Amino acid sequence: MTNTEEIQEETEGTQEQIQEDIPENNTENNINIEEIETIKKELEECKKYKDLFLRTAAEYENFRKRSEKEKENIYSDALSYVITNIISVGDSIDAALNLNIDNQEYKSGIELLKNQFDSSLKKLGVESFGKVNEKFDPDIHNAISHIDNQENPEENIISQVFQKGYKSETKIIRHAMVQVTN
Repeated sequence: MTNTEEIQEETEGTQEQIQEDIPENNTENNINIEEIETIKKELEECKKYKDLFLRTAAEYENFRKRSEKEKENIYSDALSYVITNIISVGDSIDAALNLNIDNQEYKSGIELLKNQFDSSLKKLGVESFGKVNEKFDPDIHNAISHIDNQENPEENIISQVFQKGYKSETKIIRHAMVQVTN
């Protein structure tokens, strides 16, 4: 046998082997294609569920943060509402202290009442502001009158307080009503 004949025989044997390896009607390939299509569909479905899960987790986190902030605001708003309704009592006590009273026992009783009122507000985290000679701040003071001062025209100083202001740690409950001198 010549080399050419040997090569032809090997080639024919290889072709027969390839023919045997190819399934009839490509049924095995059809099954693989069907499996691949099924896996692709399942993968797409998994992606949809993953996206849904991530969105739901993000919505829950936003809800949790919003609820926490609302709880904090509810306390702050309730405190402001209560303080707004009782600071008129403090204003009345201040007015009583400013009266010319000859009876020292009566005056000391009002001072004790004033100290107790201020102490209660302090326990709630509320403090008063707006005192004479403080610098005027338009964010917390409400100027209801104005006096010109030729000596120092650039500084705005509180010269008279008509109504004290109150603030909590987070917000202004009532602005101070003051007279400003500049």
